[in-house]
Amino acid sequence: PKLFLGVIISKFDHKLDKKKIAFISSINAGIFFIFMGLASSVSTILFLMFFGSLLLTISIVLLSSTFEDYIQRLGKHGAELIGLEQSAASLGYIVSPIITFMIIQKYNEQIPFTFWGIILVIWGIFSVIYVPRNIKMPQNKIKILDLDL
Repeated sequence: PKLFLGVIISKFDHKLDKKKIAFISSINAGIFFIFMGLASSVSTILFLMFFGSLLLTISIVLLSSTFEDYIQRLGKHGAELIGLEQSAASLGYIVSPIITFMIIQKYNEQIPFTFWGIILVIWGIFSVIYVPRNIKMPQNKIKILDLDL
């Protein structure tokens, strides 16, 4: 879905607020995942999983695009942002399965979807409220960093 949606999203207007759309998309994906943990019908679970994954993929593609914009604006210091992003993703790949396994041990296989859905909704709401629309990266201060190296 990431490749498929990446092509579709690239056709949209580039003046849209990518961050806000990504956060709202993750909130909606979280809502689908919350209900997926509570559903009992297989067809309902498949429906919720499909649309939740679709919305989460939209969020991931838009956030990746936003990070690429930041990396470009940082110039040769963009590698530091790439490292930070990859470190956070690696940490998520380590911690998430452990937490999911602990939830499955205590409850059942569907409840982790509800848990991660709640996390997505909380994260999305927090991000919509607190992440500024424009993140300022003054080029004159970045050039001073270049001189210090």
